[in-house]
Amino acid sequence: MNAFQNILRDSYLASMGIIRDTIKTDKDVRIESLPFIDTLKVSRPRQLPVSKQSGERFIGLIHRLLALIFLLVTFPVTLIVSIWIKLDSPGPVCFRQERMGKCGRIFKIVKFRTMVSNAEKYTGPVLASKDDHRITKAGRILRHLRIDEFPQMLNVLMGDMSLVGPRPERPEIYDGIIQDWPEFFTRLDVKPGITGLAQIRGDYHTDPRDKLRYDLLYIKRKSIWLDVKIIAITAYICILRKGAC
Repeated sequence: MNAFQNILRDSYLASMGIIRDTIKTDKDVRIESLPFIDTLKVSRPRQLPVSKQSGERFIGLIHRLLALIFLLVTFPVTLIVSIWIKLDSPGPVCFRQERMGKCGRIFKIVKFRTMVSNAEKYTGPVLASKDDHRITKAGRILRHLRIDEFPQMLNVLMGDMSLVGPRPERPEIYDGIIQDWPEFFTRLDVKPGITGLAQIRGDYHTDPRDKLRYDLLYIKRKSIWLDVKIIAITAYICILRKGAC
């Protein structure tokens, strides 16, 4: 059984590697999940209408501009947090980790380090738990205030993420999730975001199935007005420090 799972995992990661190496720009690429991971297919349907492409580019530029403004305004906070992290525990201030973006593209997300250095050395890729002993003292407060997410504005600035969208997951996590929830691939139809419907309705420890329901609902009803409301509610939650771990 373990050998069969390893074959599935290797086939899936190989497929993701092909997608990563061949897709250089955002295109209308859909990934269809068949009964087994090793039978993944990538199809390229017709190009999006020019008007829709222009609209998405314009929204993307707005997101990048807002991200730049946010980085400039919060620079003093970033400097203080960076010093605090270095004093609190040995290791880098930020960490970079591979995530899956739109159309299955692999990119490296940037976050303030909230766990001990080499936190997955003995555990491998696992999700953080509520009382995770790997989280540092500074990291627990940063997560509670959601300040650990600030550096992800760099990912928005580079075009890998948007301000609003489903949270990007790790390729290794997808390997297990899609076996139970093939519809999870629908999340790859849009760019991942720093915040989203699942984040304002839940927290770090909300059941993944519930988060998926919120993500699929967001994709179905995606609009500029919905994004504005989600950003406003996110700011409200952060100010009142609700919903964080």
